[in-house]
Amino acid sequence: MSACPVCGHAPLPDAAYVCPVCGAALGGPELRPGSELRAGRYRVEALLGQGGFGITYRASKGNETVAIKEYFPAGAQRRGNSVVLPAALRDSEQAFLEEGRVLARFSHPGIVRVHEAFEEGGTAYLVMDFLAGEPLGQRLERGPLEERELLEVARQVVDALSAVHAAGLLHQDLKPDNLIALPDGRVVLIDFGAARTFQADKTGNYDRVVTPGYGPLEQYGSQVRRGPYTDVYALAATLYALATGAPPPAAMDRVQGVELLPARKAGARVSARVEKALARGLSLQVSERPPSAQALLELLEGKPAARAVPGALPRPDKGASRTTAPTPAPADPVPDTAVQAGPALTRVRLAAQAILDLERGPARPAPPFDFVCPSCHQGEMREVREAEGCPLCAAPGPETFDPASRRCPCCDAGEMETVEAGGHLGCPLCARGQLRAPDTSGTLRCPACRAAELVNRVPDRRRCPHCREGHLEDRLDEHVRCPNCAVGHLKPYSLTRFLILHEERRRCDHCEAQWEVREAGWKLLSARGRLEDRLGETLSERAWRELSGRGFEGWRCGRCAAEWDALPGGEYRFAWAADSSPLLGRAMLPAAWAKLAYRLAPERGSHACPACNAEFELAAGRMRFLRSPAGFLTHLLDREYEPRVWQGLARGLTQPETDVQCDHCGSEWDDRGEELRLLSPGRGPALFVNGTVFRREALGLLARGKTSGRPGALCRNCRAEWDLEEQGRYRLVRPGQGAGRAGETHTLEGWQQRRLRRRDPRPGLSCRRCHAEWVTVAPDLWELSEAGRSGRRPAGTRLSARDWRLLAGGKQSPGDGYRCEHCGSELTVQPGGRLRQTHPQPGDTRTLEEWKRLGRGEALPGEVERLRREAEAALREAVVSGEWALLDEARIFPRPVYLSERVLFSVRARAARRRNGEFEPNEPGTLWFTSRRVLFDGPAKTTEIPLERLERAEAQGAQLRLRRNDRERALVYFVDGFRAVFSLGAVRVETGVRAPELAELVEGLARGG
Repeated sequence: MSACPVCGHAPLPDAAYVCPVCGAALGGPELRPGSELRAGRYRVEALLGQGGFGITYRASKGNETVAIKEYFPAGAQRRGNSVVLPAALRDSEQAFLEEGRVLARFSHPGIVRVHEAFEEGGTAYLVMDFLAGEPLGQRLERGPLEERELLEVARQVVDALSAVHAAGLLHQDLKPDNLIALPDGRVVLIDFGAARTFQADKTGNYDRVVTPGYGPLEQYGSQVRRGPYTDVYALAATLYALATGAPPPAAMDRVQGVELLPARKAGARVSARVEKALARGLSLQVSERPPSAQALLELLEGKPAARAVPGALPRPDKGASRTTAPTPAPADPVPDTAVQAGPALTRVRLAAQAILDLERGPARPAPPFDFVCPSCHQGEMREVREAEGCPLCAAPGPETFDPASRRCPCCDAGEMETVEAGGHLGCPLCARGQLRAPDTSGTLRCPACRAAELVNRVPDRRRCPHCREGHLEDRLDEHVRCPNCAVGHLKPYSLTRFLILHEERRRCDHCEAQWEVREAGWKLLSARGRLEDRLGETLSERAWRELSGRGFEGWRCGRCAAEWDALPGGEYRFAWAADSSPLLGRAMLPAAWAKLAYRLAPERGSHACPACNAEFELAAGRMRFLRSPAGFLTHLLDREYEPRVWQGLARGLTQPETDVQCDHCGSEWDDRGEELRLLSPGRGPALFVNGTVFRREALGLLARGKTSGRPGALCRNCRAEWDLEEQGRYRLVRPGQGAGRAGETHTLEGWQQRRLRRRDPRPGLSCRRCHAEWVTVAPDLWELSEAGRSGRRPAGTRLSARDWRLLAGGKQSPGDGYRCEHCGSELTVQPGGRLRQTHPQPGDTRTLEEWKRLGRGEALPGEVERLRREAEAALREAVVSGEWALLDEARIFPRPVYLSERVLFSVRARAARRRNGEFEPNEPGTLWFTSRRVLFDGPAKTTEIPLERLERAEAQGAQLRLRRNDRERALVYFVDGFRAVFSLGAVRVETGVRAPELAELVEGLARGG
């Protein structure tokens, strides 16, 4: 025998959560063994585990063992048989049920099967297969897996993932703890709480659900492109952890430089093929990963992987098992026999309790109160005082809605600071320095070792490479070179004959060869040398010039008269010298001729470092890195940049493309005019990946904390960020560390409404907990414009400010009066000084002395009869409104039920047939009433009437007539009716339910009641 630790009441039921006398809590947050769900259909046996959002139990369903997952997030409280959820998480209850709907779509041996999902006691439950196995995360405690075991796990998980992906879903939380190894060798995938639909190669809005080490880089964002390759990364990370004993580094850490060790270096006993496949699957770049889980398996097994577009739906393998296709699992035909505790049943219970107390008298001495509660006879009726707080949920407040406020709607602690475009070219990494062009002035230092100045080994670029003493001058020939000697020039002169005949001729000033100029060309008259055999030949001027092999432009040494001709490619050919030279006829670039003038090989650099012997070539305003004997800057060998770039590297820059540098953190940037590209973070924080491009006008915004680079607002407290859009609207782009959903767009006034979750834009009050809203109609009159989550008052209720404050003090009905601290019964002062019972239901009006007599257990004349009539009326209302569920457990609902459907009760009935214009009973059967349909189950046929197809329900005597809106004639049934019974101790309350009440019930269900 157990007793309450607070009031000492005994005995206590084994499954009790609270003491029935004082209401003290008797256990922890979990359901106690022996608790029943769904009106006894499931019986809790033991606790399996508890996480951040739910509690899992082992339960029995007859002779079958199942697992039941209860939605119980952090902050929830258990009160009696019900769960009270925090207001901010009530919307998440539907997401919990969505997990059940997702799993109900599959019938696969590798995916946990869900039997049903239902809501009860203020929360939600999922009934699943009980997996008597071991999570692979727990299996790792005994050591890593061998390659054979690892591949077997991979095959089964790939089979399950292929079914998930083929259905257009992503698991998004694959890890060893979500894989259960069963004794028969099967591996089952569980926990689909993060599963979401996706479209191949499309960007969508996703929740940021990620487990560090197992989530890829794209899973850290909300508006990103995801696909099967997202789960491929998690699968590769899971196999890596199973092979090495530890998960890989988080994707964000890898971006910042944390190295991913190869699997075998990390201790895995696998082949090089498996190690390479895991590395491919763990690639940060989507394009480098296998596009599907099947492709990763082929790499693991050494099969040639088919190339596919990343993000596309995987094609089913011809040899794959048929179980990989998602087959919707049929819902079990489970009748809902739960009793929903509504207001009508509450009135029945209170009236029956009052009758029981009056008939048996006080069970214990009267409490030492002057005014004992006449309803429960235990609590004290105290006068209610005004209080400051929410009248509906008693939360502190409510808060006054101020449209001009700039409070942050995400954290409710900081301010929305507006940030405009423009300003300085600030550094977005350190937010302290400015981006300026690096100083590259001064002497040319070595960019390799940065220890010495470069020595110019070719100071005079025009020194003659032949005599090495003269200076090369630019040469531009006025006359054609002699094709006979290739040295002299053909200069014109005239010869006069017979006084009037003039001949124009050309003569070489070196070898005296002569040509006569004619209209047909130049005729060779005399020559000694290589053209002796061509005397008398006539060619064009251009042809003779080409025969010389010389050009008009070039160099000439002022000392030795050696000559070089300029060639079209920028080279110069050594054409002539007074003495012989091995370089005659050779063509090289000007820089090479300059090096030869200083006895330096052409392939050596014109500048060298005396400290590290690095060599550079400086020519035509460009400087090329040629040699690095000490091994410095080897990645820049053969690179060519302007000297200022090399000077910047010599002064501390790390990237040759750097155009501007932060004067505080040293970050380096490539200036592209309208855009700047990040090259190196320097000493600043690595907030962005190298290569990120920013608009020039956005850098000032980034430096002030606007990571999106657009004008808007930000909160310095939680780092939430908004972008300013058209018409003064602000779009939330980053919730920061507070609450919020990226993509929401409101004006500044609208964000204040959003902060309070207020729908009404008019001035008034708002409750942050239950989201109720009031409008100040007059200084002393408040109107409830939004009822909030508590639903204790309908929208449109107008009360004085005093009455609302009385509600905040605990009184549920308006007006001064008394309230019982134990059962909540209330008495309100009426005109004339009498007190009327106003809560939990309207009651009699009595004097204060009469209520005190009832509280002491003294019965007033006719009180028991009056309470019994009230109890019977309330019980009838409970049946008609659907609060009461009566069902013979030996009879099963003949059709599968929907997840959101409740089976109310059934009655014996006969389907009618029409004879001679009259209806008479014919086929016997059972008439079922649910929250979605009316169904007649007979031996010959089953007739179903969906409530959305019901036009009218009426009763004539024992006949229940149901008329569909898509049929002309009505369906008529003769119902026997039934009697609803409510027992409390020796008090028994009964009421009959006939055809008129059933017609009223069906009409109410069809209207959505």
